[in-house]
Amino acid sequence: MKPIIDIRQARAKLRVLRWAAWIIFLGEIVSVSGCAFFLFHHGEHLPAFFKTFVPVFLFWQILPLLAFRFAVHKKCQVRPTGNSWQIGKYSEEEVRSLAHAATKDLPSKLRNPRIFIADHKGTGAWTWLSLLWPGWERRKTIWITEGSLHYLEPDEIKALVVHEIAHHDPVNRYDIPGGWLFGDVALFALLTWVGAQFYLAADGVFVAFFIVRPIVLAIRARIVSNASRITEHLCDVYAAEKAGMKAMINVLLKTGEEEELTGVVLARAAKKLLYLPDIETEDLLFAFEKVRPHGRIFHDNLFRHAGALVRSVVDELKLDPATLERRNRANKELSAYLKERTGRRYKRIRWRELDADGNSQLSQAEIARLCDRLRGNPDAILFLSESEKNPTTHPACRSRILTLSTIES
Repeated sequence: MKPIIDIRQARAKLRVLRWAAWIIFLGEIVSVSGCAFFLFHHGEHLPAFFKTFVPVFLFWQILPLLAFRFAVHKKCQVRPTGNSWQIGKYSEEEVRSLAHAATKDLPSKLRNPRIFIADHKGTGAWTWLSLLWPGWERRKTIWITEGSLHYLEPDEIKALVVHEIAHHDPVNRYDIPGGWLFGDVALFALLTWVGAQFYLAADGVFVAFFIVRPIVLAIRARIVSNASRITEHLCDVYAAEKAGMKAMINVLLKTGEEEELTGVVLARAAKKLLYLPDIETEDLLFAFEKVRPHGRIFHDNLFRHAGALVRSVVDELKLDPATLERRNRANKELSAYLKERTGRRYKRIRWRELDADGNSQLSQAEIARLCDRLRGNPDAILFLSESEKNPTTHPACRSRILTLSTIES
């Protein structure tokens, strides 16, 4: 079994990655400054520069980004203010009281975050960091899904809030200063500056930008991905210290169940619709979001009830009989999705078998037994989603739970 992450080593690695991010940012500043200085002294290059720069970043970067943020903003801000709603087990006043209680002993910059309720039926939460500059936000904002308010207990809501607000602590920040957009601007400026020395025309700079950009993005994505996985562990530890290890581990277990339920239903629906050319995995996800229960797991009957949900997903797509006629050629997108999920099947560890009182929450002693079983069965998985693909930004629940149990002991 792979060793559990060492928190001190993780913090040291995160510092190295953060320094790498700042070095990249300083290089971007030099590129933009050098290009600006060059264009100031060689004004004849300005028309060609703006001829290529403006269309690329207006129609390919800025407008899509604004449209995405507007769409997500409208979807996520469900009942942001006013003590007037009741979702699942909680009223708005109760949710905000839990958030206040969870953060009152934290540093002042992490207290009393804004709480929005996201229009999603699964269990989970998230927060957004600044696009341009780490720590730039004036008010910290956390989105909690509607499903979480149906399914999580009060101590688990607190742990969820503390985990998300921990992402705003400078010691847990991994985002690269300047952001992806500024990185593209710096790359374009650098190619313009260097290209002018080799008499590269504006069209040549345009082509070079789209050739070099994937390489730069891959390097940046590698840094962000590694730092993100470390950060999730660090925020788990922070939440366990402030809100309790038991609550944080139960949040991870319930979130993992949601991912498993989603994966099982989408895979079965994809197999059922494999020979329909016009269906996309995004269509399946939207249909599932409409028919799935709010934050409810079918416990040990997950696979038996998944069939009913698959039928509901297919019905939600409102496919007419002509569309349902099977074709000879498989849907490429659904085939790729199913291929990604295929792999060796391992015996699962069913954590609910340890829930003696059936309250959907493991006690401290039950968590200890779960961790013993995880350590004793290194080839067994906790959730199917962990065997189907390697997480790029979030570590597997198994690793996160064992890390927390190590810290606690």
